[in-house]
Amino acid sequence: MVFDIARSHPPHEAYLFNTDAYAALHVPDFAGRKLSVSNGLGIFQVAETAAGVFSSPARAPFGGFDVWYEEDFEAFVGQVEKVLMTCGAREWHITLPPLAYGGTRAARELVTLCRLGYVVARQEYNQSLPVDDRSFLELGNYANRKRFNRAVRMGVSARRLEVAEYQAAHEVLVENRAKKGRVLSMSWPQVDQLATAFPERVIGFGAFQDGVMVGAALCVVVRSDILYVYAWGERAGAEKSSPVTPIAHAIHDYARIAGFRLVDLGTSSVNGVVNPGLVAFKRSLGAYASLKFWLCRTPLAGEQVLAVPQTPAVPVDYTAIYDPETDFDRWYTVLTARRIAPCLQAGQNVLEIGSATGLLTQALLDRYCSIVCIERSHDYAMRARSKNFPDVEIHEQAVESFVPDRMFDHILAINILHEIPDFLSVVRKLQACLAPRGELHVTLPNPFSLHRLSARGAGMIDQLDAPSDRGQSYGTLRLQTPDSLADTMKELGLREVRREAILVKPLPNSGMAVLSEDIIEAYQELAHDMPGNGALTYQVFTHA
Repeated sequence: MVFDIARSHPPHEAYLFNTDAYAALHVPDFAGRKLSVSNGLGIFQVAETAAGVFSSPARAPFGGFDVWYEEDFEAFVGQVEKVLMTCGAREWHITLPPLAYGGTRAARELVTLCRLGYVVARQEYNQSLPVDDRSFLELGNYANRKRFNRAVRMGVSARRLEVAEYQAAHEVLVENRAKKGRVLSMSWPQVDQLATAFPERVIGFGAFQDGVMVGAALCVVVRSDILYVYAWGERAGAEKSSPVTPIAHAIHDYARIAGFRLVDLGTSSVNGVVNPGLVAFKRSLGAYASLKFWLCRTPLAGEQVLAVPQTPAVPVDYTAIYDPETDFDRWYTVLTARRIAPCLQAGQNVLEIGSATGLLTQALLDRYCSIVCIERSHDYAMRARSKNFPDVEIHEQAVESFVPDRMFDHILAINILHEIPDFLSVVRKLQACLAPRGELHVTLPNPFSLHRLSARGAGMIDQLDAPSDRGQSYGTLRLQTPDSLADTMKELGLREVRREAILVKPLPNSGMAVLSEDIIEAYQELAHDMPGNGALTYQVFTHA
């Protein structure tokens, strides 16, 4: 790596798994071609796993584009793609580091890759321990302290291992995986080869009871600030003493002394299916969640272009094919309700247009407001009425014909304005009944959503602001950018006071619907780092 003195910040440090030295360990493992792109912009390792199919990493927890400076990321990706296509690549697969490694930079790079046509093929729920001024017992919860104290009472202690003890630790981990019907991904010769090649990078920990190793962990220093727990576990029969908890304590203590920023505890899901017990255990230690992505790029996918649909003159009636309480879109309602609820005060008047079956209404009942709902669908309105919400009026009519009899402190136009042909007239009507200090809450589908960026980059759509076929069948007449909406509202005398992303969505609804709640919640957390790329944008307006 060459430091560029013209830059105002130091270069990114390469991850171990992307270095030439690490790649050299696995040269004999693949019959296909091995490529290394390394220059003044970054480094990239890839191997041909089938004819014309390349994978980064060849054999490691992750690979991807390791770029020295963030501003060179897109240029380096372009250089790598030229090399791959010159070699006849028809598709390539990239496993990225967990987003926790790079924070907002990693999130921005994911957005760039999606814009360039990379599609999310898989995501896993990853958990990491922060390393800061807090001790291990301060970091975890009561359950963690209880387990640790029980282990101590049972005579279990943990420490860093000598290199000569690594094979015994590996045997413990093999036994641990065997009792679960699984196989450890690395054999002892492979671990030994890694520890020999990188003696300062492979670190073992063990838990002992009566002089016997009852638990073990093997860790890898993937970068000077990140320690990765490759595997940990206890021997069969040692579960009651929970030796992994003292091991976690020893790992965290070591990480604090050595100056690491985080300890990667690995994934807690398999093929997107979360292991609730594993998630809860790591969470009790003080771990926080992030996501780890597998991406796919197919350069031949850009030949098909979709036509731009014409905007119909009347709203589409989709009530027979769409249930707002079971469709994946319900997540948008749930997550938006979390944003709105803190804004409401008891006794305030609230107007909700396009209230459907009352999912949002129900989520706001504990704010003790007086709510007026407008819903044009008879079926939806009847379902909402059947729930007998207290202090809620439900009007079965189009918002265009609604005549308000009061001023409203909050008006909710949630995921609805894009379905209204003359939405400017509707906004003027809403503005007229908005109290002087009232707030108009709006969510709209975001043209810059991650899944739309991927679709355009892969050639599946031509324009980001063209509604999809699914969107059209469910009433979408237009897609409008958040900036465009803010400009329109400004012309109407309303100023924007808040803007947030609702749920990062790398896949279409069908792909998102099969994910667990934990992974969906992790995608929502990711929205904080990707404010311009949520599936929906939540904007709040008040009188200018």
